[in-house]
Amino acid sequence: MQFNSLFKNYVLQNEGWEDNLKTVDDFWDFISDITFKVLGQDIFTTAGDDFSSAETGFLYGNRRMGPVRIRQVRVPSKACSDVYFRNILGTEDTGLTKCYGEFSPTLTLENSFQKEAPDFSPDLDAQPWFRLRDKTELQEMAFFSAAYATYPGAGYVVDVENAHIKNGQVVLETKPFPDDKLQSLNVTVGELKNSRWIDLKTRAVFVDFSFFNPNLDTFLVARLAVEFLYAPDPHLIPSFSLAAASGD
Repeated sequence: MQFNSLFKNYVLQNEGWEDNLKTVDDFWDFISDITFKVLGQDIFTTAGDDFSSAETGFLYGNRRMGPVRIRQVRVPSKACSDVYFRNILGTEDTGLTKCYGEFSPTLTLENSFQKEAPDFSPDLDAQPWFRLRDKTELQEMAFFSAAYATYPGAGYVVDVENAHIKNGQVVLETKPFPDDKLQSLNVTVGELKNSRWIDLKTRAVFVDFSFFNPNLDTFLVARLAVEFLYAPDPHLIPSFSLAAASGD
């Protein structure tokens, strides 16, 4: 319980979570903050047994197990209701109008990252976060629940090995998948944001990470969820799951 509470306080009890996580800009600020906290090498500094690294670390001996995974789940666009367009909006012109509903496990998901803008054509080798990964490849459960909906284990993924600050930007050192042509890729949070990865189709973004503490012989598995309800701004709903278990 103490190990669980420590991570909760360190990672979540800050100005970027809960009441202050309202807009897409808030979300990207939170991603910068959380990734640097969890991935920063200062957490793993072992400068002796006199707490000389206490200002930068938050519990001696933590070891992250694998990358931090940032994964997005999206909905396809659909035609808006003709009845409501005619009776409420008073227009017949629905040809170019799209609607973006709530997430449902029964939805047929897009098998590629699609936008309404015709000029959107990402380079999947240079921007692998636009490539859909299925649940088998990600070794995820078929479905799991957040605060408002149940989501699939598939999605669009950034696996982050480490993070550092360069020229005032949080740089994410990503871990490639076996089919990625680039063996390693550094991308700033600003580049992710500016690539328009988050849009009206985004319904949830999950941040997953695991730690082991040899002093306590304890594992911690964390999943942070931010759900985007009907529109990405200002309906962001955060929730989290932290589970600690003994290594025995």
